[in-house]
Amino acid sequence: MTGLAWCDGSLLFAGQIQAARGLWELPFPAGKPALVPGAGRSALSPSCSSDGKRIVYSEHSVDRNIWVTRKDPQTGRFGQSRKLIASSQQEHSPSFFAGWPLYRIRFAIVSDRSGAQEIWICGSDGRAAHTA
Repeated sequence: MTGLAWCDGSLLFAGQIQAARGLWELPFPAGKPALVPGAGRSALSPSCSSDGKRIVYSEHSVDRNIWVTRKDPQTGRFGQSRKLIASSQQEHSPSFFAGWPLYRIRFAIVSDRSGAQEIWICGSDGRAAHTA
């Protein structure tokens, strides 16, 4: 397993159960783990927003990118994932800033887009990235 995050009554983790590998949501205290739809087999390091409606995670390949998914308010389950930040460099270890007002949700990532690994701060849409 790589990464654990509490999210709105569930535990998120990246790992493998039997032959299925990916990002999992485990309702707590009792429930069956379910794969987060659209998260790839190489999802890593999940982080949950303070309102429990979005998660970000990295997906490892030769090129690491940042992905995001939203919780469906009707079903309470996470929906289809989409690529949020992508470049030809390595972006990983996303983490939401706790306590930010919902209209200004931001998160931090580690990226080597400048040639060295640095902490970058991004807007909720993945834009307006700048070094910390």
